Amino acid sequence: MRLASLRATAIVAATLVGWAAVGAHAEDSDDGSKRRKLEDTPRLTVSGHAELERPADRVTIAVGVTTEAKMAGAALKENTAKMNAVIEALEESGVQAGELETGRFRIRPVYSSRPTRAATEEDWRPQITGYEAVNTLHLKTTQLEKAGEFVEAANAAGANSVSVVSFDLADERRYREEVVRSATRHALDDANILSDAAGLVLVRITNIHLDQSAPRMNEPLVAAQSRGRAEMAVSAPPIVAGDVIIEATVTIVYEIAPRAAGAEKP
Repeated sequence: MRLASLRATAIVAATLVGWAAVGAHAEDSDDGSKRRKLEDTPRLTVSGHAELERPADRVTIAVGVTTEAKMAGAALKENTAKMNAVIEALEESGVQAGELETGRFRIRPVYSSRPTRAATEEDWRPQITGYEAVNTLHLKTTQLEKAGEFVEAANAAGANSVSVVSFDLADERRYREEVVRSATRHALDDANILSDAAGLVLVRITNIHLDQSAPRMNEPLVAAQSRGRAEMAVSAPPIVAGDVIIEATVTIVYEIAPRAAGAEKP
């Protein structure tokens, strides 16, 4: 595991209003105590950022079968037979239980194309010439070393659409926790450095925010995509994944106050 570019940034997000002016905006509460308006309270905003790179350990492959026939029932029957053959081939090649799920299924009519000589809409009306059945499976597996074999097996069994959808981490949450902790430490450290250098006291945290950035790939992929069995090479295609970057940005807002003269640093 390697932490990459653990960067931290900090900014003062609000102008520090004059301390005397803050007092001037104080107002009496019902019990007679002084309470400052929140919008007039001097604040310090800091942001910490962290990144972690890990090699992708899971791939999602879309395996599809598309068939056409004059009748919807015939298109469905042919599609079902081919997809069953594809599933059987994938299982025989090592796909484990639970690694396959339906991605998309549909049956729709196919209409005739408009002739080039049709001058107006009244000259031509589209006609149903047949039906198309589409069934797509998503193979989500951590067996990266066998991904090329799975593509080859699916194509050979009759899949006429095979493509790599994405690479990711099977346990992304585990690494997300690590970068969130690192980003938070960066923000806290910067707040302490800034307040100390500016002669301020961190009174309390008034707000804390965590971004929801999704993991992203760091390097280009070498993947296979097939459209038709004739296009597939005899040997299994190479499928190579790059690194996945997990990142987090934590923003913390502090209420601050001036350090009293002669007071020791915390």
